[in-house]
Amino acid sequence: MADNAEKPMVKSSKDVPWCKSLESLPVFTKKEIDEHRSKSGKRKADDTSKPIKKTLKRGLKFQEERYLSSDTVYTKVLSNSFMVKAKCRASMSTREIHDLEVSLDLTSGSVMVAHCTCKAGNSGYCNHIMCLLLELARYSLEELDRVPEEAACTSMSRKWGIPGKI
Repeated sequence: MADNAEKPMVKSSKDVPWCKSLESLPVFTKKEIDEHRSKSGKRKADDTSKPIKKTLKRGLKFQEERYLSSDTVYTKVLSNSFMVKAKCRASMSTREIHDLEVSLDLTSGSVMVAHCTCKAGNSGYCNHIMCLLLELARYSLEELDRVPEEAACTSMSRKWGIPGKI
């Protein structure tokens, strides 16, 4: 006798829509970033190692100069991971845009998978990924519920023609 009871459907990653919610973002700090950096294979993750320190510095520069717009950051939660996708400008070209994807463990906050479409991004340790991780740490530190909207340049005070202090 066949059982005709319907089996519950398990949602695949394609069934879950991307959104701007950060409610399920695990605690993500410099500790998790350093842990990810230590797995890069580029020497030790202490701040004296030049290749890794250079990646961190460039990631900070990219974040400060808004290479990564929060308008392009989207999230979704799967069974055990918090997934983030974003777009980041290339450092040498204003027209080239790289696609980034990061998966964080929901319980520990550690980086499970990181990928970027740049040449160095297959390893998951490029400057663009570092920029996204630093941005996620900022969201976690500020305990944001949603990815903030980027303010238009016309909404801010002008930054040109202002005389310096004497």
